[in-house]
Amino acid sequence: MAWTQSPLSNPDTWVDAQALFRPFPRLFLAGGWGLADENHGDTAVSELRWDLTLGVVVLQGDATGYIPFLWRHVNEDHSWYGDARWTEIGAGVGALVPLKDWLQLRTEILWSVPTDRHEDPRLGPGQQVDGGHLELSLGFLAFVR
Repeated sequence: MAWTQSPLSNPDTWVDAQALFRPFPRLFLAGGWGLADENHGDTAVSELRWDLTLGVVVLQGDATGYIPFLWRHVNEDHSWYGDARWTEIGAGVGALVPLKDWLQLRTEILWSVPTDRHEDPRLGPGQQVDGGHLELSLGFLAFVR
């Protein structure tokens, strides 16, 4: 589960699924899927996103510090103003902090920007955006060995 606050809307609660694969000590790949729905009386907005992250480890110790590089595809459906689709790329800093042998806290701060100017149904019909945004992510990872 994740919670996000946008200046354009009410807080969103996301249902997320993530998988992390670490083939080398200084590199990992993470994939994610997220879904959020908002209902305001006669208006409904749903957003579906797919994420791929490449993490390059820069600090190795009890906690792992890394630089994440993000690619995300977003589909947004608005009951009144139609649908929009766009792709974002981003980078930032992150950490994996062990809590138990099999459980880690994952936290990231990312700056994400769309690759192209795109429609934003939350702003109304025909409105476009091209600006980036800052994200703070907190989550837990359970490892299967």
